[in-house]
Amino acid sequence: MEHEISLFGDIDVYVQKDRLPNSNDYLDKDISTDKDVEIDITYGLAPGIWYIGVYGYWDADFTLTVNLELNCPVQCVHGTCGNNNQCVCDTNYVKTDWDQSCSIYDQQISSGTLYTSTVIKDEWNYYHINVPNSQSILEIVVTELSSANQNVDVYVQKNQYPYFDNFMAINATLSSQTTIHLNNDLESGIYYIGVYSFGESGQISIKATITAASCENVCTKRGNCVNGACQCNNNIYTGNSCEIVEDMYIEQNYSGYVSTSNWNYYELKSSTQNDLVVSVHQQNEGDCDLYISELTKPTRNNYQYADLGIKSDFNITIEQPGVDTYWIGVYGWSTCQYTLFVDEPSTCSCLNNQVGFCLPNSDYCICNFGNQGPDCSTTSTHINSGDVKSSTVEQNEWKYFTFNTSSAVAVVTLEETNTQGLASLYVETEGFPNLQYYSYLSSVPNNDFHELHIVFDAPANRVLYIGVYGNFFNIDRVSVDFQLTAWSPELNK
Repeated sequence: MEHEISLFGDIDVYVQKDRLPNSNDYLDKDISTDKDVEIDITYGLAPGIWYIGVYGYWDADFTLTVNLELNCPVQCVHGTCGNNNQCVCDTNYVKTDWDQSCSIYDQQISSGTLYTSTVIKDEWNYYHINVPNSQSILEIVVTELSSANQNVDVYVQKNQYPYFDNFMAINATLSSQTTIHLNNDLESGIYYIGVYSFGESGQISIKATITAASCENVCTKRGNCVNGACQCNNNIYTGNSCEIVEDMYIEQNYSGYVSTSNWNYYELKSSTQNDLVVSVHQQNEGDCDLYISELTKPTRNNYQYADLGIKSDFNITIEQPGVDTYWIGVYGWSTCQYTLFVDEPSTCSCLNNQVGFCLPNSDYCICNFGNQGPDCSTTSTHINSGDVKSSTVEQNEWKYFTFNTSSAVAVVTLEETNTQGLASLYVETEGFPNLQYYSYLSSVPNNDFHELHIVFDAPANRVLYIGVYGNFFNIDRVSVDFQLTAWSPELNK
Protein backbone atom coordinates (compact mmCIF):
# COMPACT_ATOMS: atom_id res chain seq x y z
CA MET A 1 0.00 0.00 0.00
CA GLU A 2 1.34 3.45 -0.97
CA HIS A 3 0.13 6.72 0.56
CA GLU A 4 1.11 10.13 -0.82
CA ILE A 5 1.78 12.65 1.93
CA SER A 6 2.51 15.66 -0.38
CA LEU A 7 -0.26 18.14 -1.02
CA PHE A 8 0.34 17.92 -4.75
CA GLY A 9 1.92 15.05 -6.65
CA ASP A 10 1.26 11.86 -8.58
CA ILE A 11 2.93 8.49 -8.02
CA ASP A 12 2.44 5.25 -9.98
CA VAL A 13 3.17 1.79 -8.50
CA TYR A 14 4.38 -1.33 -10.35
CA VAL A 15 4.99 -4.88 -9.03
CA GLN A 16 7.12 -7.69 -10.54
CA LYS A 17 8.57 -11.01 -9.29
CA ASP A 18 12.30 -11.77 -9.36
CA ARG A 19 13.24 -8.58 -11.34
CA LEU A 20 12.76 -4.85 -11.33
CA PRO A 21 9.48 -3.66 -12.87
CA ASN A 22 9.03 -0.85 -15.39
CA SER A 23 6.15 0.64 -17.32
CA ASN A 24 6.34 -2.23 -19.81
CA ASP A 25 7.33 -5.13 -17.55
CA TYR A 26 5.17 -5.78 -14.48
CA LEU A 27 2.67 -8.26 -13.00
CA ASP A 28 0.39 -5.61 -11.53
CA LYS A 29 0.23 -1.81 -11.40
CA ASP A 30 -1.77 1.20 -10.23
CA ILE A 31 -1.30 4.43 -12.27
CA SER A 32 -4.32 6.26 -10.92
CA THR A 33 -4.15 9.77 -9.50
CA ASP A 34 -5.52 8.62 -6.13
CA LYS A 35 -3.56 9.64 -3.07
CA ASP A 36 -3.95 6.10 -1.61
CA VAL A 37 -2.91 3.28 -3.90
CA GLU A 38 -3.46 -0.43 -2.92
CA ILE A 39 -2.49 -3.48 -4.96
CA ASP A 40 -3.72 -6.94 -3.84
CA ILE A 41 -1.85 -9.87 -5.35
CA THR A 42 -4.14 -12.83 -4.69
CA TYR A 43 -3.51 -15.05 -7.67
CA GLY A 44 -0.05 -16.01 -8.84
CA LEU A 45 1.62 -15.41 -5.49
CA ALA A 46 4.59 -17.75 -5.21
CA PRO A 47 7.83 -17.99 -3.24
CA GLY A 48 10.57 -15.65 -4.49
CA ILE A 49 11.73 -12.02 -4.40
CA TRP A 50 9.05 -9.48 -5.23
CA TYR A 51 10.03 -5.98 -6.41
CA ILE A 52 7.89 -2.87 -5.99
CA GLY A 53 8.61 0.08 -8.29
CA VAL A 54 7.41 3.61 -7.41
CA TYR A 55 7.41 5.97 -10.37
CA GLY A 56 7.16 9.74 -9.76
CA TYR A 57 4.85 11.06 -12.41
CA TRP A 58 4.96 14.32 -10.37
CA ASP A 59 7.15 15.03 -7.39
CA ALA A 60 5.67 13.66 -4.19
CA ASP A 61 6.55 12.38 -0.73
CA PHE A 62 4.98 8.98 0.24
CA THR A 63 4.89 6.11 2.71
CA LEU A 64 5.02 2.44 1.58
CA THR A 65 3.56 -0.51 3.49
CA VAL A 66 3.71 -4.21 2.52
CA ASN A 67 1.49 -6.83 4.24
CA LEU A 68 1.91 -10.58 3.65
CA GLU A 69 -1.42 -12.36 4.13
CA LEU A 70 -1.10 -16.16 4.32
CA ASN A 71 -3.57 -18.35 2.46
CA CYS A 72 -4.41 -21.76 4.07
CA PRO A 73 -6.39 -24.24 1.93
CA VAL A 74 -9.06 -24.52 4.65
CA GLN A 75 -10.50 -22.10 7.16
CA CYS A 76 -8.71 -22.50 10.49
CA VAL A 77 -11.76 -22.84 12.78
CA HIS A 78 -9.82 -22.79 16.06
CA GLY A 79 -6.34 -21.63 15.02
CA THR A 80 -4.32 -19.43 12.70
CA CYS A 81 -2.75 -19.96 9.30
CA GLY A 82 0.98 -20.63 9.67
CA ASN A 83 3.92 -19.69 7.46
CA ASN A 84 3.63 -23.01 5.63
CA ASN A 85 -0.04 -22.32 4.78
CA GLN A 86 -1.13 -24.92 7.33
CA CYS A 87 -3.41 -24.28 10.29
CA VAL A 88 -1.74 -23.88 13.68
CA CYS A 89 -4.31 -25.04 16.22
CA ASP A 90 -5.26 -23.29 19.44
CA THR A 91 -4.71 -25.09 22.76
CA ASN A 92 -6.64 -28.42 23.01
CA TYR A 93 -7.72 -28.29 19.34
CA VAL A 94 -6.20 -30.78 16.89
CA LYS A 95 -6.01 -31.68 13.24
CA THR A 96 -6.70 -35.17 11.92
CA ASP A 97 -6.10 -37.01 8.67
CA TRP A 98 -9.60 -36.11 7.55
CA ASP A 99 -9.86 -32.60 9.03
CA GLN A 100 -7.03 -30.03 8.90
CA SER A 101 -9.12 -27.09 10.13
CA CYS A 102 -8.46 -27.41 13.90
CA SER A 103 -12.16 -28.00 14.46
CA ILE A 104 -11.80 -30.97 16.90
CA TYR A 105 -11.49 -30.31 20.62
CA ASP A 106 -9.25 -33.03 22.12
CA GLN A 107 -7.79 -32.46 25.58
CA GLN A 108 -5.35 -34.82 27.23
CA ILE A 109 -6.33 -35.53 30.83
CA SER A 110 -4.64 -37.27 33.75
CA SER A 111 -6.08 -39.72 36.25
CA GLY A 112 -7.72 -38.16 39.29
CA THR A 113 -7.59 -34.53 38.04
CA LEU A 114 -10.75 -32.42 37.61
CA TYR A 115 -11.00 -30.41 34.38
CA THR A 116 -13.56 -27.84 33.22
CA SER A 117 -14.35 -26.77 29.66
CA THR A 118 -17.17 -25.44 27.50
CA VAL A 119 -19.26 -27.71 25.31
CA ILE A 120 -21.13 -26.06 22.41
CA LYS A 121 -24.62 -27.21 21.48
CA ASP A 122 -24.59 -29.93 18.78
CA GLU A 123 -20.80 -30.24 18.95
CA TRP A 124 -18.34 -32.78 20.34
CA ASN A 125 -15.65 -32.28 22.96
CA TYR A 126 -13.10 -35.08 23.15
CA TYR A 127 -10.75 -35.98 25.99
CA HIS A 128 -8.18 -38.78 26.07
CA ILE A 129 -6.40 -40.62 28.86
CA ASN A 130 -3.66 -43.24 28.79
CA VAL A 131 -4.42 -46.49 30.65
CA PRO A 132 -0.95 -48.05 31.03
CA ASN A 133 -1.92 -51.39 32.62
CA SER A 134 -4.42 -54.08 31.74
CA GLN A 135 -6.99 -55.25 34.31
CA SER A 136 -7.50 -51.69 35.53
CA ILE A 137 -10.71 -49.86 36.41
CA LEU A 138 -11.51 -46.58 34.65
CA GLU A 139 -14.23 -44.40 36.16
CA ILE A 140 -15.40 -41.31 34.22
CA VAL A 141 -17.60 -38.64 35.83
CA VAL A 142 -18.97 -35.73 33.75
CA THR A 143 -20.99 -32.99 35.48
CA GLU A 144 -23.05 -30.24 33.81
CA LEU A 145 -22.21 -26.90 35.45
CA SER A 146 -24.20 -24.26 33.55
CA SER A 147 -27.88 -25.21 33.42
CA ALA A 148 -30.36 -28.03 33.65
CA ASN A 149 -30.85 -27.93 29.87
CA GLN A 150 -27.35 -28.87 28.72
CA ASN A 151 -28.20 -32.58 28.28
CA VAL A 152 -24.75 -33.97 27.53
CA ASP A 153 -24.16 -37.64 26.64
CA VAL A 154 -20.86 -39.41 27.21
CA TYR A 155 -19.26 -41.97 24.86
CA VAL A 156 -16.01 -43.96 25.22
CA GLN A 157 -13.88 -45.79 22.65
CA LYS A 158 -10.38 -47.24 22.73
CA ASN A 159 -7.67 -45.80 20.45
CA GLN A 160 -10.12 -43.74 18.34
CA TYR A 161 -12.72 -41.02 18.66
CA PRO A 162 -16.16 -42.32 19.64
CA TYR A 163 -19.24 -41.35 17.69
CA PHE A 164 -22.97 -42.01 17.77
CA ASP A 165 -22.48 -45.41 16.10
CA ASN A 166 -18.96 -46.20 17.26
CA PHE A 167 -18.34 -46.67 20.99
CA MET A 168 -17.48 -49.31 23.59
CA ALA A 169 -19.46 -47.61 26.36
CA ILE A 170 -22.17 -44.95 26.51
CA ASN A 171 -24.22 -43.17 29.14
CA ALA A 172 -27.11 -41.11 27.76
CA THR A 173 -28.72 -40.27 31.08
CA LEU A 174 -30.73 -37.08 31.52
CA SER A 175 -29.11 -36.51 34.90
CA SER A 176 -26.78 -33.56 35.36
CA GLN A 177 -24.02 -36.00 36.34
CA THR A 178 -22.99 -38.87 34.08
CA THR A 179 -20.81 -41.77 35.23
CA ILE A 180 -19.23 -44.59 33.23
CA HIS A 181 -17.35 -47.56 34.78
CA LEU A 182 -14.96 -49.62 32.69
CA ASN A 183 -13.92 -52.57 34.78
CA ASN A 184 -11.45 -55.44 35.08
CA ASP A 185 -11.42 -56.58 31.46
CA LEU A 186 -9.96 -53.20 30.50
CA GLU A 187 -6.89 -53.43 28.26
CA SER A 188 -4.03 -50.95 28.20
CA GLY A 189 -4.26 -48.18 25.59
CA ILE A 190 -5.52 -44.65 24.89
CA TYR A 191 -9.20 -44.19 25.81
CA TYR A 192 -11.10 -41.35 24.13
CA ILE A 193 -14.07 -39.80 25.91
CA GLY A 194 -16.59 -37.98 23.74
CA VAL A 195 -19.00 -35.46 25.31
CA TYR A 196 -21.83 -34.32 23.03
CA SER A 197 -24.33 -31.59 23.92
CA PHE A 198 -27.90 -32.08 22.76
CA GLY A 199 -29.10 -29.07 24.75
CA GLU A 200 -27.73 -25.66 25.58
CA SER A 201 -24.08 -24.72 25.37
CA GLY A 202 -22.33 -24.50 28.72
CA GLN A 203 -19.53 -25.56 30.99
CA ILE A 204 -18.89 -29.09 32.19
CA SER A 205 -16.40 -30.73 34.51
CA ILE A 206 -14.78 -34.08 33.75
CA LYS A 207 -12.75 -36.40 35.95
CA ALA A 208 -11.33 -39.77 34.91
CA THR A 209 -9.78 -42.02 37.55
CA ILE A 210 -7.71 -45.15 36.94
CA THR A 211 -7.47 -47.69 39.76
CA ALA A 212 -6.12 -51.23 39.98
CA ALA A 213 -8.60 -54.08 39.83
CA SER A 214 -9.71 -54.79 43.39
CA CYS A 215 -12.10 -57.75 43.10
CA GLU A 216 -10.99 -61.24 44.07
CA ASN A 217 -9.74 -63.41 41.20
CA VAL A 218 -10.57 -60.54 38.76
CA CYS A 219 -14.20 -61.75 39.02
CA THR A 220 -12.92 -64.90 37.27
CA LYS A 221 -13.30 -62.82 34.07
CA ARG A 222 -17.01 -63.67 34.24
CA GLY A 223 -18.25 -60.33 35.52
CA ASN A 224 -17.46 -56.71 36.29
CA CYS A 225 -15.91 -55.27 39.42
CA VAL A 226 -18.13 -52.43 40.68
CA ASN A 227 -17.10 -50.68 43.89
CA GLY A 228 -15.07 -53.72 44.93
CA ALA A 229 -17.87 -56.25 44.32
CA CYS A 230 -18.31 -58.62 41.37
CA GLN A 231 -21.42 -58.38 39.21
CA CYS A 232 -21.55 -61.71 37.34
CA ASN A 233 -22.38 -61.71 33.64
CA ASN A 234 -25.29 -64.16 33.69
CA ASN A 235 -27.26 -66.47 35.96
CA ILE A 236 -25.02 -69.54 35.64
CA TYR A 237 -22.20 -67.86 37.59
CA THR A 238 -22.43 -67.29 41.34
CA GLY A 239 -20.09 -66.66 44.25
CA ASN A 240 -18.18 -63.62 45.47
CA SER A 241 -15.87 -63.76 42.45
CA CYS A 242 -18.27 -65.50 40.01
CA GLU A 243 -16.21 -68.64 40.63
CA ILE A 244 -19.11 -71.14 40.89
CA VAL A 245 -20.96 -72.86 38.04
CA GLU A 246 -24.01 -74.67 39.35
CA ASP A 247 -25.58 -77.68 37.62
CA MET A 248 -23.07 -77.90 34.77
CA TYR A 249 -23.82 -79.86 31.61
CA ILE A 250 -22.00 -82.94 30.38
CA GLU A 251 -20.32 -82.64 26.95
CA GLN A 252 -20.15 -78.85 27.04
CA ASN A 253 -16.98 -76.76 27.09
CA TYR A 254 -16.54 -74.36 30.01
CA SER A 255 -13.87 -71.68 29.68
CA GLY A 256 -12.26 -70.59 32.91
CA TYR A 257 -9.69 -68.27 34.45
CA VAL A 258 -8.22 -68.73 37.90
CA SER A 259 -5.53 -66.60 39.52
CA THR A 260 -2.87 -67.84 41.91
CA SER A 261 -4.24 -69.47 45.10
CA ASN A 262 -7.88 -69.12 43.98
CA TRP A 263 -10.56 -71.69 43.13
CA ASN A 264 -13.19 -72.22 40.47
CA TYR A 265 -15.95 -74.72 41.28
CA TYR A 266 -18.35 -76.68 39.07
CA GLU A 267 -21.37 -78.63 40.35
CA LEU A 268 -21.84 -81.91 38.45
CA LYS A 269 -25.08 -83.85 39.00
CA SER A 270 -24.64 -87.43 37.85
CA SER A 271 -27.39 -89.90 36.97
CA THR A 272 -25.39 -92.64 35.28
CA GLN A 273 -23.34 -95.68 36.20
CA ASN A 274 -21.11 -94.99 33.21
CA ASP A 275 -17.70 -93.50 33.96
CA LEU A 276 -17.42 -89.72 33.62
CA VAL A 277 -14.16 -88.28 32.33
CA VAL A 278 -13.30 -84.75 33.53
CA SER A 279 -10.74 -83.16 31.17
CA VAL A 280 -8.79 -79.91 31.48
CA HIS A 281 -6.88 -78.13 28.72
CA GLN A 282 -4.63 -75.27 29.87
CA GLN A 283 -4.30 -72.39 27.41
CA ASN A 284 -1.23 -70.58 28.76
CA GLU A 285 1.92 -71.13 30.80
CA GLY A 286 0.12 -71.26 34.16
CA ASP A 287 -0.49 -74.31 36.36
CA CYS A 288 -4.02 -75.48 37.19
CA ASP A 289 -4.67 -78.39 39.55
CA LEU A 290 -7.83 -80.49 39.38
CA TYR A 291 -9.72 -81.78 42.43
CA ILE A 292 -13.03 -83.69 42.69
CA SER A 293 -15.12 -84.42 45.76
CA GLU A 294 -18.51 -85.99 46.37
CA LEU A 295 -21.29 -83.74 47.78
CA THR A 296 -18.97 -80.97 49.04
CA LYS A 297 -16.52 -78.61 47.39
CA PRO A 298 -12.99 -80.03 47.45
CA THR A 299 -10.10 -78.41 49.23
CA ARG A 300 -6.39 -79.08 48.95
CA ASN A 301 -6.72 -81.40 51.95
CA ASN A 302 -10.16 -82.91 51.39
CA TYR A 303 -10.94 -84.58 48.06
CA GLN A 304 -11.52 -87.97 46.44
CA TYR A 305 -9.74 -87.45 43.13
CA ALA A 306 -6.91 -85.11 42.19
CA ASP A 307 -4.41 -84.38 39.46
CA LEU A 308 -1.62 -82.08 40.68
CA GLY A 309 0.71 -82.45 37.71
CA ILE A 310 2.12 -79.78 35.41
CA LYS A 311 0.85 -81.06 32.06
CA SER A 312 -1.27 -78.76 29.90
CA ASP A 313 -3.79 -81.55 29.20
CA PHE A 314 -4.97 -83.97 31.87
CA ASN A 315 -8.11 -85.77 33.03
CA ILE A 316 -9.68 -87.71 35.89
CA THR A 317 -12.17 -90.55 35.53
CA ILE A 318 -15.03 -90.75 38.05
CA GLU A 319 -15.76 -94.45 38.11
CA GLN A 320 -19.44 -95.50 38.31
CA PRO A 321 -20.64 -92.16 39.69
CA GLY A 322 -24.30 -93.25 40.02
CA VAL A 323 -27.02 -90.81 41.07
CA ASP A 324 -24.97 -88.34 43.03
CA THR A 325 -23.55 -84.81 43.10
CA TYR A 326 -19.87 -84.14 42.58
CA TRP A 327 -17.99 -80.86 42.91
CA ILE A 328 -15.12 -80.22 40.53
CA GLY A 329 -12.52 -77.75 41.76
CA VAL A 330 -9.88 -76.04 39.59
CA TYR A 331 -7.14 -74.55 41.77
CA GLY A 332 -4.68 -71.95 40.52
CA TRP A 333 -1.24 -73.09 41.62
CA SER A 334 -0.28 -70.22 39.35
CA THR A 335 -2.58 -68.05 37.26
CA CYS A 336 -3.96 -69.96 34.28
CA GLN A 337 -6.71 -70.02 31.67
CA TYR A 338 -8.30 -73.33 30.77
CA THR A 339 -11.17 -75.22 29.18
CA LEU A 340 -13.06 -77.82 31.25
CA PHE A 341 -15.04 -80.65 29.65
CA VAL A 342 -16.95 -83.57 31.19
CA ASP A 343 -17.56 -86.52 28.88
CA GLU A 344 -19.59 -89.68 29.22
CA PRO A 345 -18.00 -92.01 26.67
CA SER A 346 -20.51 -93.02 24.04
CA THR A 347 -18.90 -96.35 23.04
CA CYS A 348 -18.01 -99.43 25.03
CA SER A 349 -14.90 -98.66 27.02
CA CYS A 350 -13.56 -102.23 26.99
CA LEU A 351 -10.15 -102.57 25.40
CA ASN A 352 -11.53 -105.48 23.37
CA ASN A 353 -14.05 -108.29 23.72
CA GLN A 354 -11.38 -110.58 25.19
CA VAL A 355 -11.11 -108.60 28.44
CA GLY A 356 -14.76 -107.73 29.15
CA PHE A 357 -18.15 -106.67 27.81
CA CYS A 358 -20.70 -103.86 28.03
CA LEU A 359 -24.39 -104.23 28.73
CA PRO A 360 -26.82 -102.93 26.08
CA ASN A 361 -27.07 -99.10 26.07
CA SER A 362 -24.10 -98.84 28.39
CA ASP A 363 -20.48 -97.99 27.76
CA TYR A 364 -19.32 -99.41 31.10
CA CYS A 365 -16.97 -102.33 30.66
CA ILE A 366 -17.74 -105.40 32.79
CA CYS A 367 -14.40 -107.13 33.17
CA ASN A 368 -13.81 -110.83 32.72
CA PHE A 369 -12.19 -112.62 35.63
CA GLY A 370 -8.59 -111.58 36.04
CA ASN A 371 -9.01 -108.14 34.42
CA GLN A 372 -9.68 -104.74 35.95
CA GLY A 373 -9.56 -101.01 35.28
CA PRO A 374 -11.82 -98.61 33.31
CA ASP A 375 -11.15 -100.52 30.06
CA CYS A 376 -10.48 -103.91 31.73
CA SER A 377 -6.97 -103.88 30.31
CA THR A 378 -5.33 -104.31 33.72
CA THR A 379 -4.59 -107.93 34.65
CA SER A 380 -4.10 -109.42 38.09
CA THR A 381 -1.34 -111.56 39.56
CA HIS A 382 -2.05 -114.57 41.77
CA ILE A 383 -0.22 -114.70 45.07
CA ASN A 384 0.15 -117.74 47.33
CA SER A 385 0.24 -117.67 51.10
CA GLY A 386 3.59 -116.44 52.31
CA ASP A 387 4.81 -115.33 48.89
CA VAL A 388 6.40 -111.89 48.42
CA LYS A 389 5.50 -110.11 45.20
CA SER A 390 7.55 -107.09 44.11
CA SER A 391 6.19 -104.50 41.72
CA THR A 392 5.90 -100.77 40.96
CA VAL A 393 2.90 -98.46 40.79
CA GLU A 394 2.55 -94.91 39.41
CA GLN A 395 0.22 -92.17 40.65
CA ASN A 396 -3.46 -92.97 39.84
CA GLU A 397 -2.46 -96.48 38.73
CA TRP A 398 -3.75 -99.83 40.06
CA LYS A 399 -1.92 -103.15 40.44
CA TYR A 400 -4.19 -106.11 41.20
CA PHE A 401 -3.59 -109.48 42.88
CA THR A 402 -5.76 -112.48 43.84
CA PHE A 403 -5.32 -114.63 46.93
CA ASN A 404 -7.22 -117.87 47.63
CA THR A 405 -7.92 -118.93 51.21
CA SER A 406 -10.21 -121.35 53.04
CA SER A 407 -9.40 -119.96 56.46
CA ALA A 408 -11.41 -117.49 58.54
CA VAL A 409 -8.30 -115.29 58.96
CA ALA A 410 -6.06 -113.56 56.44
CA VAL A 411 -3.29 -110.97 56.70
CA VAL A 412 -2.24 -108.78 53.77
CA THR A 413 0.81 -106.50 54.07
CA LEU A 414 2.24 -103.87 51.75
CA GLU A 415 5.69 -102.33 52.20
CA GLU A 416 6.91 -99.36 50.15
CA THR A 417 10.60 -99.83 49.52
CA ASN A 418 11.56 -96.31 48.39
CA THR A 419 8.72 -94.04 49.55
CA GLN A 420 6.41 -93.41 52.49
CA GLY A 421 2.64 -93.07 52.31
CA LEU A 422 2.38 -92.89 48.50
CA ALA A 423 0.63 -96.25 48.02
CA SER A 424 -2.70 -97.46 49.44
CA LEU A 425 -3.82 -101.07 50.07
CA TYR A 426 -7.39 -102.17 49.19
CA VAL A 427 -9.11 -105.56 49.58
CA GLU A 428 -12.54 -106.68 48.37
CA THR A 429 -14.22 -110.12 48.48
CA GLU A 430 -16.73 -109.73 45.62
CA GLY A 431 -14.46 -108.37 42.88
CA PHE A 432 -11.55 -106.09 42.21
CA PRO A 433 -11.68 -102.93 44.35
CA ASN A 434 -11.67 -99.32 43.22
CA LEU A 435 -11.69 -95.97 45.05
CA GLN A 436 -15.37 -96.31 45.95
CA TYR A 437 -15.90 -100.07 46.00
CA TYR A 438 -13.89 -101.95 48.64
CA SER A 439 -14.29 -103.71 52.00
CA TYR A 440 -10.88 -103.10 53.57
CA LEU A 441 -8.43 -100.19 53.23
CA SER A 442 -5.05 -99.25 54.67
CA SER A 443 -3.66 -95.86 53.64
CA VAL A 444 -1.24 -94.40 56.19
CA PRO A 445 0.39 -91.03 55.31
CA ASN A 446 4.15 -90.78 55.86
CA ASN A 447 4.44 -94.50 56.55
CA ASP A 448 5.99 -97.17 54.35
CA PHE A 449 4.12 -100.12 55.97
CA HIS A 450 0.43 -100.95 55.43
CA GLU A 451 -1.30 -104.03 56.86
CA LEU A 452 -4.83 -105.47 56.87
CA HIS A 453 -6.04 -108.17 59.31
CA ILE A 454 -9.17 -109.77 57.88
CA VAL A 455 -11.37 -112.02 60.02
CA PHE A 456 -14.45 -113.88 58.73
CA ASP A 457 -17.24 -115.56 60.71
CA ALA A 458 -16.25 -119.08 59.64
CA PRO A 459 -13.79 -120.84 57.37
CA ALA A 460 -14.82 -121.10 53.73
CA ASN A 461 -13.23 -121.10 50.31
CA ARG A 462 -12.78 -117.49 49.34
CA VAL A 463 -10.94 -115.26 46.85
CA LEU A 464 -9.48 -112.01 48.17
CA TYR A 465 -9.14 -109.33 45.47
CA ILE A 466 -6.20 -107.10 46.39
CA GLY A 467 -5.52 -103.69 44.87
CA VAL A 468 -2.42 -101.49 45.31
CA TYR A 469 -3.13 -97.89 44.27
CA GLY A 470 -0.68 -95.03 43.64
CA ASN A 471 -2.48 -92.39 45.67
CA PHE A 472 -2.94 -88.60 45.42
CA PHE A 473 -0.14 -87.74 47.85
CA ASN A 474 2.40 -88.55 45.15
CA ILE A 475 2.52 -84.96 43.89
CA ASP A 476 6.07 -85.42 42.57
CA ARG A 477 4.87 -88.38 40.48
CA VAL A 478 7.68 -90.72 41.49
CA SER A 479 7.50 -94.44 40.83
CA VAL A 480 6.50 -96.32 44.00
CA ASP A 481 8.27 -99.66 44.46
CA PHE A 482 6.58 -102.10 46.83
CA GLN A 483 6.49 -105.65 48.18
CA LEU A 484 3.17 -107.41 48.80
CA THR A 485 2.59 -110.42 51.04
CA ALA A 486 -0.60 -112.36 51.80
CA TRP A 487 -0.92 -115.04 54.46
CA SER A 488 -3.59 -117.25 56.07
CA PRO A 489 -3.19 -120.29 58.35
CA GLU A 490 -3.61 -123.75 56.87
CA LEU A 491 -6.63 -125.73 58.08
CA ASN A 492 -6.04 -129.21 59.55
CA LYS A 493 -7.36 -131.93 57.30
